Amino acid sequence: MCKVLVAVGSMLAAVPAFAQGAPGAPAQPAKPAEPPKMEAPKPAKELEDLAKGMKGTWKCEGKVGEEGKQRPTKLSVQWGAELDGFWIVGKFAETKSKDNPMPYKAATYISYDSAAKQLVRTDFDNFGGWATMTAKPDPAKIEWTGEGVMMGQKTPQQETIARTSDKEVNVSGSAGAFKWAINCKK
Repeated sequence: MCKVLVAVGSMLAAVPAFAQGAPGAPAQPAKPAEPPKMEAPKPAKELEDLAKGMKGTWKCEGKVGEEGKQRPTKLSVQWGAELDGFWIVGKFAETKSKDNPMPYKAATYISYDSAAKQLVRTDFDNFGGWATMTAKPDPAKIEWTGEGVMMGQKTPQQETIARTSDKEVNVSGSAGAFKWAINCKK
């Protein structure tokens, strides 16, 4: 029987049309299609536009604290894009003073949720606090809302950033009873 199979196999090999898929020949397996080329994702235009206006160092002054116990504050904020432009990162550093022996430091990360069509933000500070907030993108005024933990207590948080020019913004907000009103200039 082996001799018969070898003989039939030799005959098929000798007939090129049969081996190439002529009518009545077994179908040849199709060559697999090339997978589509992967393209790198790009940051949302809303985030790119926001980053352009924020990028750089800002000097800020204002008042912070609970109502009736507010103190003056000065801080600098360095904004830039990171992680291939998908996040805007701000580093805050308050100035130490007689009125403020424990200066505030924080990092803010902002991105864009394309599904919800809104900005998303997460803040962390040097007192163990954090917050998560969302806002609709608006070049003139961004109104953040969310919640976080401040001094070990969960609290609602909100912040409004109103642009007065390309080089100046007013920032006001609250985290529970703690409030701030600050003017920042580039």
